[in-house]
Amino acid sequence: MQRVKYAAAKMAVMKIVLALILAAVIAAFAVAADSPFLAERNLIGVNLSAQIKLDAASPGFSVEYVNANVSFVPSDTESQKVLSMGTSPEAETGNGVMQFSWQSPQPGELAAMMNMTVEVKPWQPKVREKVAFPIRELDPALLPYTTPSENIDSDNPDIVRLASQLAEGEDDLYMVAFRAANWTQQNIEYNLSTLTADVSQKASWVLKNRQGVCDELTNLFIAMMRSLGLPARFVSGVAYTDSPLFPDNWGPHGWAEVYFPGYGWVPFDTTYGEFGYIDAGHVKASDSVDSSQAVELSASAYGRGFSIRTDEINIKPGIISSDGVVKPQTDMSASVAEDEVGFGSYNLVKLSLRNLKDYYVAVEVIAGKTKGLDIDGPVRHVLLRPGEEKIEYFYIKVDDELDKRFIYTFPIGFYATRNATSFTSFSAGTRAEVFNKGYFDRLVVRKEESKETASSLIFSCSPDKKQYYTYETANISCYAKNSGNKFISGLSACLVGCDVFDLGISQSKNSSFTYGFSKTGSQSIIIAASGEDVSGSALLKLNVLDVPEVEISGISYPASVSYNEAFNVSFVAEKKSVSVPVKVAAAAGSERLDAEALNKSSTFVFSFTGRELKEGLNKMQINVKYGDLNGRAYEKSTEISITLKKLTLWQRIQLLLRRFFGF
Repeated sequence: MQRVKYAAAKMAVMKIVLALILAAVIAAFAVAADSPFLAERNLIGVNLSAQIKLDAASPGFSVEYVNANVSFVPSDTESQKVLSMGTSPEAETGNGVMQFSWQSPQPGELAAMMNMTVEVKPWQPKVREKVAFPIRELDPALLPYTTPSENIDSDNPDIVRLASQLAEGEDDLYMVAFRAANWTQQNIEYNLSTLTADVSQKASWVLKNRQGVCDELTNLFIAMMRSLGLPARFVSGVAYTDSPLFPDNWGPHGWAEVYFPGYGWVPFDTTYGEFGYIDAGHVKASDSVDSSQAVELSASAYGRGFSIRTDEINIKPGIISSDGVVKPQTDMSASVAEDEVGFGSYNLVKLSLRNLKDYYVAVEVIAGKTKGLDIDGPVRHVLLRPGEEKIEYFYIKVDDELDKRFIYTFPIGFYATRNATSFTSFSAGTRAEVFNKGYFDRLVVRKEESKETASSLIFSCSPDKKQYYTYETANISCYAKNSGNKFISGLSACLVGCDVFDLGISQSKNSSFTYGFSKTGSQSIIIAASGEDVSGSALLKLNVLDVPEVEISGISYPASVSYNEAFNVSFVAEKKSVSVPVKVAAAAGSERLDAEALNKSSTFVFSFTGRELKEGLNKMQINVKYGDLNGRAYEKSTEISITLKKLTLWQRIQLLLRRFFGF
């Protein structure tokens, strides 16, 4: 009896202790409600200072002015409003840059300072309807945000393949962006050691090494978006954090914005797990195509005998005041499969989530637990469409080394983004049944979202021109684009040879082919592209011309003439080719006749008199020069002989005068 009473007393103590633990779990979630993360409005003071060091490099030091540019200028956006701003010295602001100036400065340190007050609210664009993926049409102004850049190498094959795998079968742009963001946060370790690098690491480096800091995680996420044809840009600013990794609660931060047609830019912070929104602890300074264009300090001076250098920008934000607490966007309800299990047993928690809004909501769900439990996947991200309900299952493993004298009551709390909570509990003891994980598999009903993979290929080809001569080679350019939602592997584009390549979703590839001709006339050329479940072809109609050819025939001329006799030399320029000779020049001796084209055989007649000849036998060149449409020149020629006879003495004198004096 005494032992039973003792055990009962101990059990009562244990229940009290666990009740206190449950209260502590609830308190932990309650404390989170006071965080700037959950404020409806934060009033944030931002102080910036930058040092420019001006040194005298020679005795002739003289500087007329120093200019310093700082590219950290928060402005009014959808999530923030600049209430006040002051600079010292007074700075000019424009195009996202503050320009500080000092006139006739002396050697030493020049300080550029800025202080501002910014009102910041959570920002979540309300995407109420599905945005189709892939994007079919895009404003040309957005194209720079779809192409590779210095640190965002979105054409890297590994990035292209990964992004396509994540997007395969999806037709909802929000889901595509969510899956890429979730993969990045779950698979890339946040590692401060990469901060020692001089520059931000490329997206491909982050994927290969599976580590990075905020701007590098963002580089990878943006690269995946761009590889899928989705415009995405890098955002620079500062943000609040309660992470123990950092000595200060505020620091420089980078995140992304993805363009949704019909809705505009939508924020995605893969570091903070905020997909489709940002909390009121984010202050945006600028956005850019690449992370290398983030916050910078540059300085220049005009003068002589000086050297100038800059230090890092020092930015110190802080909360002035916070108002309100964001309202939950989701409703959660947790329940356990078994109210009591044995030590070393599994249990299953069913968490029902319902979107309370008429727009997309992405939530981060965190499972809180007590000592003695292990939860499979305690942190998860869930995307809920407008009004959608989903169920998440959590496998719970009870420690098998618990004190067998007691019955334990384990509280489990769930917290979702924007202050939604739910709690449940179960008991564990030595007399309860022990369940393996497989026992609960039958209870898990996973609603598989229907995905329809669509293989679709845009394929077109064009020659460098429409008409060729037989001596030419056609240069043919082909364009292939994956317009479906499935990765295309081993696509072959073939003419005489084949170009084999992979195409990620929304990716395109240019191929080049050469083609020679062996016959003339109109020719049809088919270039075919084929891969698994996809094919395309292009039909080209080309006209092939023979080389232009002219023969000289039908030459007519007198064998001999007298001094004052008029005579004609004529011949036929016979068109022997199908193609038309152009820029034709027919000549007999010094006489020439021109024609733009020889569309048919033509006779050329040249008039002379005997006095234009010399005494005796005269050799006269007959030739036809012509070309083709490419500017290539051709010539045909022959020679005739005409005799000038029966000259008098005076005629001979006239010929000599003409020969020496031109009359």
